[in-house]
Amino acid sequence: MLDNYENEQRVLHQEGANQLQARVRNEAEERRPSRPRAADFHEEEDEGEEGEGGDTGSRREEGSDDEGPDDDERGPAKRPRIDESQFPWQPIREISRAILHPELQLTLELVENYTLDLKAARRSLTNSPECPEFPDEQWLALLAGKAVNLDSVFAADHSTSINEVQTHEISEGIAIRLSENMSNPSESKRVISNADEWTTTWYTYSQAVLVAFPHRSRELALYQQYMSSLFRTTALPLHCRVFILDRAIRNRVGRCRNILLLDTDKFRDLERSHISPAGMAYQEFEERRAVPKSKRGNGDRGRNLDACRRWNAGVCPSTAGKCRYQHVCSGCKGGHPVSACPSRV
Repeated sequence: MLDNYENEQRVLHQEGANQLQARVRNEAEERRPSRPRAADFHEEEDEGEEGEGGDTGSRREEGSDDEGPDDDERGPAKRPRIDESQFPWQPIREISRAILHPELQLTLELVENYTLDLKAARRSLTNSPECPEFPDEQWLALLAGKAVNLDSVFAADHSTSINEVQTHEISEGIAIRLSENMSNPSESKRVISNADEWTTTWYTYSQAVLVAFPHRSRELALYQQYMSSLFRTTALPLHCRVFILDRAIRNRVGRCRNILLLDTDKFRDLERSHISPAGMAYQEFEERRAVPKSKRGNGDRGRNLDACRRWNAGVCPSTAGKCRYQHVCSGCKGGHPVSACPSRV
């Protein structure tokens, strides 16, 4: 009996020691930061599936692009988006747009949309039944709100040739454009030479503009009236200066976003420079005209270096390139007729 009593006491003592050790371990684990166990994850997933159905799975799929390391290895890192709110001109831009002419606001909105993908905009327009006849290479400039080459429009209107254009991209942003005229290479060199040709070409250009910017009809019509008045009040031999002025005006409007073609008061400096005899561009033009072509290195074979009397009288039927005589002042050899010579004043 004594042996049985000792055995029972030994068993009870061992059980008490085991319970004490277990309590100490539990207290130590409670003091440590809790770590999630695999069972906990399974329990949370089960609860999410029961409470939200398939939403949990869809969230995992949506977040897989950001969490999956394999995606980072397969594709290049995304370029960080630019923060337009940091642009120093942004606050001023919003104020300026608020006070812009309504037609300028409409033009700016359309240009911003087209320039997001100019080639896609051109493809959509040229495949539209509403697309007018217009040189394909000039559409990009038109949709971007830039100046269009009216000489190219004029040449295309009178061309019977078939132009095959090939573009070869060398690298990003650099491409070579090859154009092959299949019939008559001289047709591509035609340029506007008189007021009537400019007017008919302007009509073709206006029809193309109105497809992309339907609100600009009044602006285009008033600009045509302005140019017609310049042709009427400028000597016929100097109409070439009006063509240059037209290009200068349209370049300015294409580079600025706060000027309309009908804002003629903003072109007075260009008028003085290109048409006025005191203008800088006009003086440079006269200096070039006064120098014989033979001295410019181009030769002047078969032509008389004397001044053309009929041109000085305003009745020469030939252009400067085809006349046997020089279209210069018979008095000072300047690029003006003798009636406008400053030395006669």
